[in-house]
Amino acid sequence: MKLKSPKEWEGYIKSRGLEPELEKTLSAYASNLSSKNLPVIFELEHLSNILDIEHDEMRVMVNGSDWFYREFEIPKRRGGVRVIKVPYSSLMHAQYWLKEAILDKEFIHSKAHGFANGKSIKSHVECHCHSLHILKLDIKDFFPTFKKSWVANYFNQLGYAPNVAFYLANLTTDTVSLVQGAPTSPVLSNILFRKADRALNKIAVKYELSYSRYADDMCFSGNYIPKKLLRLVERILRYFGFQLNSRKTYLGPVNGCHITGIKVVDGQLKVSRKLKRELRKQIHFIGKYGLLSHVNKKRIRDVFFVERLMGQLNFWKFIEPEHEFPIEALSLLRQKL
Repeated sequence: MKLKSPKEWEGYIKSRGLEPELEKTLSAYASNLSSKNLPVIFELEHLSNILDIEHDEMRVMVNGSDWFYREFEIPKRRGGVRVIKVPYSSLMHAQYWLKEAILDKEFIHSKAHGFANGKSIKSHVECHCHSLHILKLDIKDFFPTFKKSWVANYFNQLGYAPNVAFYLANLTTDTVSLVQGAPTSPVLSNILFRKADRALNKIAVKYELSYSRYADDMCFSGNYIPKKLLRLVERILRYFGFQLNSRKTYLGPVNGCHITGIKVVDGQLKVSRKLKRELRKQIHFIGKYGLLSHVNKKRIRDVFFVERLMGQLNFWKFIEPEHEFPIEALSLLRQKL
């Protein structure tokens, strides 16, 4: 989408024949946003025109966004379920537009490795693989903690009018908070967490530690972890409105530990033995009996079985690029498809 320059907006608003005071207010509003390379949005009908969504549908969307999500649950590794909310097509379209037009232009802290360009789960672990000791922490209820009011306040601070900020917040949250499953949630969480990242990194620098965060997983590592670090981190998180999940706290040696599912062995990153065993077993049976025969024999009902298998093999290849097995296994799977 090509954005108008401040001068183009000024000329456009003058051509509308408005009252001088209103013309001045709208020109200042538009100039402020366009000078930041942000799309100018005056009100709901204007937003619906930009997104090419019917005005009546847009009005329902911003007043009842919960109706535009498909909800399902996936089991967590340590018990319980994770609620995923996937937006339906019209809301998905609006969210992708907001992500590209506004959110992707925003600064996020350099220590945020999740959902960040040029960063990954691998770069997050690499920050700590040569340290002696590590403190691993998990933020409780990460996405649900980012309240709708925080999101509305963020858009308002960017320069959007309060009513427009409210519409944009409603398009990127459910009735309460960010949701897991919306394309805007990851980048919004990084944007809204950047002050906390700054404070946490400041503590790390003070104690000569490395700090990084991948979504709700935080790590501090170095030659020595001071005992009071956990208390300081808890205090900072509480100040910004977050809580730690104490069941997932780990303090100990880096060597041999798992960081976001990746094992560190003598400074090298490794995929877990459990995952490797499972993948070797699946590929062995597929190679021996064929893909369809294996699926029927094992009564596999997962419609995304092959995609999931290929994803896990690609993950193994990404973490251990020198390993030959995932490359050969992916080649075999492509032949069997």
